[in-house]
Amino acid sequence: MCCSTLGQNRELSSEEKFFVVKTIALFQEQWTKREQINLALDIENKISSIAFDTQYKKVYVKQDDKEIEQIVEESIIAENAIKHEQGDDELNRDERALLRKKVIFSQYTKGFWAPDSAMEFKQKQKDNPPILLEGEEEVEKYIPLVPEFWKEKC
Repeated sequence: MCCSTLGQNRELSSEEKFFVVKTIALFQEQWTKREQINLALDIENKISSIAFDTQYKKVYVKQDDKEIEQIVEESIIAENAIKHEQGDDELNRDERALLRKKVIFSQYTKGFWAPDSAMEFKQKQKDNPPILLEGEEEVEKYIPLVPEFWKEKC
């Protein structure tokens, strides 16, 4: 431990040394408490994330894959229509495979960064809230491929 007298050319008194040691001990105690609280919160978050991830892998990944397949098919149809308008042949197998990879990559990365899509999605959710019949309770419904999903999950 190093203490400074801030330019004063003198030694610390025993009272000042005691104060410094006491302050450091108090800081250590508070730091330790804070770290234990943060560790407990990290553990709880990890456990809840494991539960969601398990549920996602069992059920929701199929919904995401189905949604992506639909988007891929729509993209191939749209690309073929553009080529047809230009007088070109339809996409060959390799071009379809490349387009498929691009679309899948694009859809998965939207979960991490897509500010425009996220704003559109939130506005759509705000404009179309779930309709509950009398006696029904609100259950969180899984929506495939939500833009910037990681922000909501973390």
